[in-house]
Formats: sequence, structure tokens, C-alpha cells
Amino acid sequence: MSKSFAGYALAFILIFAAAGNVPAQETTLNLVFLANTSDEEYDSALVLKNYVESRSRNVTIEIFPGAQLCGGPRECFESIEAETVDIYVVTGGGVSVVYPPAAAMNLPYLFTSDEVVNELMTGPYVQVLRELVYRGTGGKLLVMTLSNTGGWRHYANTKRLVKSPGDIKGMKMRTVEDHVQMEQVKLHGGSPTPIPFMEVYTSLQTGVVDGTLNSISDLTNARLHERAKYMTLDGHNYMFCLWVMNTTRFRGLSEEDQDILAAGFDVMGRVQNGIQVRRELENWETFSKDGGKTYVPAPAEKEAFVKAVEPVRQWYLKEYGAEGKKFLEAMDSAIADAEKIIAARHQYLKSGK
Repeated sequence: MSKSFAGYALAFILIFAAAGNVPAQETTLNLVFLANTSDEEYDSALVLKNYVESRSRNVTIEIFPGAQLCGGPRECFESIEAETVDIYVVTGGGVSVVYPPAAAMNLPYLFTSDEVVNELMTGPYVQVLRELVYRGTGGKLLVMTLSNTGGWRHYANTKRLVKSPGDIKGMKMRTVEDHVQMEQVKLHGGSPTPIPFMEVYTSLQTGVVDGTLNSISDLTNARLHERAKYMTLDGHNYMFCLWVMNTTRFRGLSEEDQDILAAGFDVMGRVQNGIQVRRELENWETFSKDGGKTYVPAPAEKEAFVKAVEPVRQWYLKEYGAEGKKFLEAMDSAIADAEKIIAARHQYLKSGK
């Protein structure tokens, strides 16, 4: 054997032996949300970043709040596909931009209590939702976790306290880019105006819109309450938060890092739910201190709001066809299961049986 051949053979053996010890490629994941750093999404993103970076030697998470890399759902999903954004947090209505049946998550008065939505966010429904979105986007998006990004949506406006559906008549109401919300406003006699969240303040200030469908956290975190001083606590919708990720980027990580990231999202989602509820206390205090006025509809008044928008459900089923029916049936089933679990829990606490 020549010295040259022996040298090549030895080098090959050494490289092959060392291959198992080659560290996984270092990866930086860009995480984007549209709110600012006072929002609960920022705290949640920090929890995820700390969890992952303290356990993985290879993965770093860079956080970009305030629409730095993209300005709205459509643009952000395009950025995910282009792999300039890896992780993005979006509401159900926002997801409908790329998976239209998800608009069902914005159907008014679908969810009846905090207990029900808590069961949905932590129970089997998350996997059902994950599979529907994955298939509905051609395998491009993974729902990493489902959490709370603002709590209950209410009607807020610059003009007057809304005590009945008729009080919305003639108002220009900001909605997300979601036809379900737009139909809801129309049925109340209002004029729906889709506007990106980052533009809502100036739109209220200049009269482009008279009001908005948002939570108290959205209102005070973005200082919208400086303009929208009136809020009716009808709780027409719950603001679920889907943390989605580019499938290719996730599956391009080592299996160890995939497990770390998945566990980090689970922890982060549960933390976010608690952060949101705690922060609402401060949000309500800020709203009241700055002159905000609230109205809680009596049961009969609430029923009037509910009845006025009943046609939205049928509109949704007609608009989104078989896929919409499938999505809504899955959600209805999850809600029914949650209500059974809650009823059994309450019964046990009351009677010990």
C-alpha cells in the first residue's frame, strides 16, 4: 500500500469516526408578532426563547415585535413561505387568510365561558386543529400551540355606549380581514372596514372608523382607548392565538431540537394564558382611569345581540362548503366535549359523586 493511499484511507476513517460527533447546524429562528412589547405575546415569546436556548446548543430565537418583518397576516404568511419569518402568532381570523375555513373561530357567541375555551386550548382539540390547518395549507404550516391572545372581544367605539344592536347602525367598525366578522357587523347595521391592527389608532383618530372589535388588552396596549372611550362587554368572540411555524424549517431541525421546540411551545402557551388573565386587571384599571366607560348588557339585551347575528352561521356554511362544515363540526364537537367535562367537574365538586 502506498503512503499516499494509506494517508487517504486513514483520513477517511478518522472523518467517518468523527461524523457521529459533528454538532447539528446552528439555526436562528425569526419569531414575529404584530403587537408591541407591552403585549402578553412579547412575554410569551421570551418564555419560549429562554426555554429553547437554555436546552438546545443549536437553536437561537430572534424576536421581532411591532410588525418589523411583516405588517399583516397576508404579508406575514408570504414571509413564512419565503422563510424570512419562521414563527408567527395569529388569530383564527388571521389564519383564514391562508386557510379560509378557520374563519369559524370568529363566529359570534360560539363560546359560552372561560372554562370552555380553557378546555379547548389545553385538550384534544389542539391536535384536531393542527391536522386541519396542516392539511388545509398543503402541509406548509404547523400549529405549534393554541393559546389566549387577548381574551374576549367586545364592541368599542368613539361615539356612545352601545346597549343594543341598533346602536351600532351607521357606525364604521374596524374588523380583521375576515368575512365572518364583516358579516357580523353588517347584521348590526354597521359598516365593516378591514384595517391592519397597526393602523387602527390613526384610523380612530382620523375618523376612518368609529369603532373596533377588540379585547380590553388590545385597546389599552395599543392605546386605542385614548380614542375609543366606550366599550360594551358583550363577549361576542374569544381571541384564540395560533402560534404557527414553517413546516420545512421545523422538520429541518434535529429530532432533539424538534422535541425541545415542541415542549417549549407547550410551556409557552400555558404561560400565556395566565399572563393574559393577570394583565387584564391592569388593562381594565387603565381604561377606567383614563375615562373609559363600560356597559354590561342584561341577559335580555345580550340575547338581542345573539339573535341579530344568528344568520352568520348559515352564511359561513354556505360560503365555505364541505371544508367549512368539517371545520365547524370539529369545533362544535370539541365545545360539546368541553361542556361535558366541565359539567362533570362541577357535579363532583357539588356532591362528591
